[in-house]
Amino acid sequence: TIRGLSFSSTPVASKDGDLCSDCEVISWDGANFTFNVTSFSTYTAGGNSQVEIWDSDDIEGGSNRFGINTQIVFFANYTNITDDVAIPGECNISFRQVPSGPFSMTFNTSSLLHEYNRTYINESMKRWNVTCGNSSFETLSGEERVSVGWNGRFTGLKAQDRFPTFTNMQRKIVKDSSGTL
Repeated sequence: TIRGLSFSSTPVASKDGDLCSDCEVISWDGANFTFNVTSFSTYTAGGNSQVEIWDSDDIEGGSNRFGINTQIVFFANYTNITDDVAIPGECNISFRQVPSGPFSMTFNTSSLLHEYNRTYINESMKRWNVTCGNSSFETLSGEERVSVGWNGRFTGLKAQDRFPTFTNMQRKIVKDSSGTL
């Protein structure tokens, strides 16, 4: 039993840092997670979902460059951490510029991604945040940036602006985990 957890949904068990395929979940009471194990090892509990975010400026979105008045597509891939199946929950996107939102992202049933389109009328580094949730899965958030500039080349970048900032993220993938034996 791992005690004192704060997940909103039944967590998943990990063995030595990987999802535990031979762990049998016995109970989850909202704070204590009990499961059977087959051997001695290091076991942890973690959230049951993950989210990866990107925009059409990133490699996953086509590595496009944007000038002003160009449509940018923002994506969120909200999935079950145990099988990578898309979760058609609700994803909302917010921006640090007016209008800031939050705005509901549309779930594309073909790509199985949550999507949102926006056009900017001025050059700068634009920050955006996505929060995804579903009543059966953990709610997760992540933040990213997109460069909007003349011919897609914004030359006013500082070194710290070239890299995105994430909350609970590893390579833009949010995986919520906590708990120890």
